[in-house]
Parts: sequence; structure tokens; C-alpha cells
Amino acid sequence: MMGPSSWLLAILFLYFWGLIHASNLSPCSDKKDPQPIAISLSLDAVTAICVPSLDQAVVLASVHPRTVTSPLPNYAIITNFLRQNYSEERHAKPRRPSGLWSKLYSLRDALFVSKSPTPPEVDERPSSHQIKQGFIEALEWVKNVSLAEDGTNITTAVILFPRFFSQEVRMLVVEASEEAGIRPYIPNITSVDLAVHSQKLLIVDYGLLYFDVQTHGRRCKLNYPIDWMGCMSIPIKLVQRLNSTNLDIQQQLDQGASNIPLLAAVHRSRLLMKMDGRVDSSEEEVSEKDRSEKWPLDLDDWWIGQQKEAFIYWNDIKAVEAEYISELSETLDNLLLCLKDNPDEAYSSFDKVIILGNSCERSIIRQAVRQSVGEHTRIIGGGTESDILLEALAGARLAFKYHEAEHQIEEDQDAHPLGGHEEL
Repeated sequence: MMGPSSWLLAILFLYFWGLIHASNLSPCSDKKDPQPIAISLSLDAVTAICVPSLDQAVVLASVHPRTVTSPLPNYAIITNFLRQNYSEERHAKPRRPSGLWSKLYSLRDALFVSKSPTPPEVDERPSSHQIKQGFIEALEWVKNVSLAEDGTNITTAVILFPRFFSQEVRMLVVEASEEAGIRPYIPNITSVDLAVHSQKLLIVDYGLLYFDVQTHGRRCKLNYPIDWMGCMSIPIKLVQRLNSTNLDIQQQLDQGASNIPLLAAVHRSRLLMKMDGRVDSSEEEVSEKDRSEKWPLDLDDWWIGQQKEAFIYWNDIKAVEAEYISELSETLDNLLLCLKDNPDEAYSSFDKVIILGNSCERSIIRQAVRQSVGEHTRIIGGGTESDILLEALAGARLAFKYHEAEHQIEEDQDAHPLGGHEEL
């Protein structure tokens, strides 16, 4: 049986444990509804950010859904499908080849050296129920991670989604949010408009398999993807160049070898060559004077019959990258000409450019944009992998304003309750 001193020690222990535990609480865990939280649903990331104050932000959960280790395989399938439909409806080229989805997942598995089975083909449109389940999967994952790692139970949030979501799909997101236990707030302006208040604004939105340009203009607004292959365009061009110059590779492909492992090998070797064999993409690229002239392709399991060697060359990479930068710059130049010639548009140049994208081809995309818009234009994003959080951060700041406005109303009501007769 515990004596008085033992009880006292136990009480003191619990008291100090409580103080320590309370000091480690997240600044978001005690925020009342509406919580200052935004959840961004996009192709390349599912992210939840909380803004407990205007000078503070907390990432509650974030995942790249299209990697092979992603906990959201169904979400990745659904959003890829919606994106491709968006491309086709706006006559993006090239058209979708047959068996696209099995090829995309083969490419994904090859790029990330996956040993997991390829998901089933989804060339036919998934049902509304399947689409909603993909969103429920993502939102429940966000909610669980936020609670487990930050101690914040998300019950309300501003929900942001890409512009290629139709009205029907947006309603499914709302239903999915409610079923996941999150009361959604859907802004009446786009997530891009949340980022900055500027009419002279260009938005570049790109990822592994897409590249979009958006503006505030009406007639000159580009409503279709510029390049549906996005960051994979350069490896694809390098494979085409290899196919035309390397006889061994030509013969392999003629004998029925798959393009997918070749494309994946070119993609990996190009990145390794630019990083001098380092795999950490956050480091700086090696300078050109220290760079190797060629790099081996890892094709050991690809050759039919006798194993051979193949390389990619730095001169080929430079030529293909320069061609890609020129094509993107020309596209942006045409948009600027449209704005200049259109009397309904209020501007012929841009004050700001926002680059929303993930880690792939950052320097290439930024160089193409800079070449087109000039040195005077401020470029936001396009420099680090965290740029993919820009939209979620803008949404969380909007959620913070909702939160503050709601609680200001409550304080005013408490100070001046209805039904009083102070005026009499």
C-alpha cells in the first residue's frame, strides 16, 4: 500500500509529465472549428498544411501518390485517369495510345525499380463510386497521419483540387470529405488565385506526365495541356535519338524488346550523369567541366541474346535539353503575343510567374520560363522540391482567415448577446 509520500511523488510525476506533454503539443492540435487547415489534392502530391498564425505553417501530412511505395495506389490511378481525360477533351497531342495505363504503370515501375505487380488496366472510365473511394482513401490517410504524427485531428479543412476536376468530380470530393469525417470548405476562387493577388500573373503547372500554362486572361487562357508527357519528354527524345544512332538498340527494338526499360534506363542514367553518380536530387548538379562525356545504361536484363553495352552522351543530352527549352519558350512567347494583340487583355507581359511543380527538371523549366518572360519578371517557385506545397500553403492561409473571422464573430456575439434591452 502506498504511503502519503508515495502518493505525493506520483501526483508530482503526473503533474510534470502533463506539463512536458502539453509543451510538445502541436500548435494546431487545439484549434477549434473551422480549423486553419488546407488539404491539397493533386497529381503529384496529397498535402495537408495548418497555419496556426500568419507567420507559422505546419505540414501535417504529405505524400507523392504516384511512387511505388505510395500508400494511395487507387488515388493515383483515379487522378491519372482524370488528367488524361482532361488532355483528350482539349485536343492535346499526342492522342492516347491503346493500352496507355498499363504502359504508364510499367514506366512508373521501371523508373522506381519496383518489384510490385502492375495494376490492372483502367482504359475504361472508372465509376463514380470508384472515383469517390480513391478520394476517401487519400483523405482518410491524411487524417490518420495528421493525428498520429502531429496530434491534430482534422475535422474541417479548405479542400483544393486541380482545375481538371469537373464539377461532377468536385462534388465527389465533397462527399468523400464528409465520409472521411472532414467538413470541407471549397473556395470560390482557384487555388492559383489564392497564391498571389496579381492580374499580370502566369502560372506554370508541371509534373512527371503533364505541363500546363494558366493566365488570368479570358481569350488567351490556355485551356489544354502544353505537353502531356511533362518531365518525361526529355528522356523520350533521348530514346528517339538513341534509336536513330545506335545499331544495337535498333536491332533490339526490331526484335520486339520493350521501350519501357530503355526509357527508364535513359532517365536514370541522365540524372546520375548530371549528379556525377549521386542519388540525392537536393544537391547541386556537377559543373560541366567536371562532367563525364558518356554514361552507361543499365540494360543487363533487357538484351535479347548476347549482352551488350550502351551509353548516353553529354552532347546528346545538351542538344535535347536545348531543344526542349526552345520549344517551351516558343509556346510562352506565343501566349505573350496573344496577350499583346488582344485589346480585351489588360497586359502584354507578366509581373510574376508561379511555378507549381515537383522535383523533376526544375532547372530546365525555370530556364525556359526565364528565357521567355525576361529578367524583370519575378519567378516564384521552380527552385526546390518544396514548391509543390505552394498551393496547400495558400489554401491554409485562407483557412486561417476563415478561422479568425468565425471566432471574431463568436467574440462579438458574446460581448453583445442578442435579445438584450441595453438601448432602452
